[in-house]
Amino acid sequence: MVQTTGSAYTAALGRLVEAMAAADTAEVQRGREVALAALWAAASEVVRLAPDDPLAVQILQEFERARGEAGPADSAAARSVVWF
Repeated sequence: MVQTTGSAYTAALGRLVEAMAAADTAEVQRGREVALAALWAAASEVVRLAPDDPLAVQILQEFERARGEAGPADSAAARSVVWF
């Protein structure tokens, strides 16, 4: 079930990337926000499942750091990259 859901998430992100050129920028921004929220929720569940997993903990820490650094959502300067 986790693999199926992960595959669906990855496919949806691919469609979002394809839609970026033709779609309304507000719609793309909403899609990006939903994608990041889903990734954050998944990382949170992995930490609950394996609290000693340093990678999952680091992903959550980077999300929190990026959240604290973010400025206006529509500013190109506000973009953050979360590496994992």
